[in-house]
Amino acid sequence: MRRYAWALLGFAVSAVAVYYFFRQAPPDLLQRVAERGNVFIVGAAILVPAYLIRAFKAWLVLNVGVNAVPGAAASLWVSIALNNLLPLRLGDVLRIAYVGKTMKVGVIRTTAAVLVERIVDLFVILVLAALVSFIVLGDQFLPLLRDWISTLPLFTIVPAVVALVVIVAIAMLIFRRLRALIGSILGDLKPTAVRVALLLSASIVQWLLEICLLGYITSQLIGGIDGAQAILSSFLSNLSTLVPSAPGYVGTFEVAGILPFQILTGRVAAEQSLFVFLYHLVIWLFSTCLGLMALVGLTIGGQMFRRSSVSQVLSGDEGAGK
Repeated sequence: MRRYAWALLGFAVSAVAVYYFFRQAPPDLLQRVAERGNVFIVGAAILVPAYLIRAFKAWLVLNVGVNAVPGAAASLWVSIALNNLLPLRLGDVLRIAYVGKTMKVGVIRTTAAVLVERIVDLFVILVLAALVSFIVLGDQFLPLLRDWISTLPLFTIVPAVVALVVIVAIAMLIFRRLRALIGSILGDLKPTAVRVALLLSASIVQWLLEICLLGYITSQLIGGIDGAQAILSSFLSNLSTLVPSAPGYVGTFEVAGILPFQILTGRVAAEQSLFVFLYHLVIWLFSTCLGLMALVGLTIGGQMFRRSSVSQVLSGDEGAGK
């Protein structure tokens, strides 16, 4: 029941986010998107190595044999596509079931692998976002943030500080409760220094491609938006996947990329709305198409395997009869 309530909350949040986004977006948004087909071609070229690295990470965390690489890759890509299309994170559920059935990996271990992937990705995104903010945007973003905070009335600052303290306290309490569970999960996955280093390195390269390179190139192909601002917007959009939303992070992905800038500057440029929408659309289309092709491949491969098994059984019976 709680799972359905979470899904309903996600649809509600996405509905509000979509309404807000299209209030800020230019009226000819779809026409502008149609005029920039080159973004999808360049975006796909960048996302191909990024999603191959994603597949390598999935295989690395599962700690299975080399012959399981295709299955680990296909199950990951299918799960992403289904999460783009179906509610309740059904893609992750089906991925765990498929890996358990075909690779003989337990449900607990597969679930732990998915959890570790998400934690590592979140850690890497946060670190990279902090580096981008302080190194690349320090002379632009931080003064705006300081000026904005200085203009806030006292009655809004005090509750914000109190809320931050409460959030930190709750996070520390949750971490203490989950520490034993996290230790058992990591123990089940049997991490080594080499595998951890490879996982972190792969995650860094993947997100540099998906966020920094794709965000920067998209902004340059659109024009009218600063490349550094576009990269920061891409980081914020990717972090929005932690927020409840409809399948494919509809609305929330876009709002996260423009709302902070509206708060800081008081306006949203039409080019930035176009950038966030196109950036999301490129990723959504690529991941969905790749996942659906992988699903077709798994289906055909499964049917061929079953036919081969039946043929072997029949041949064995005929041989015994002779």
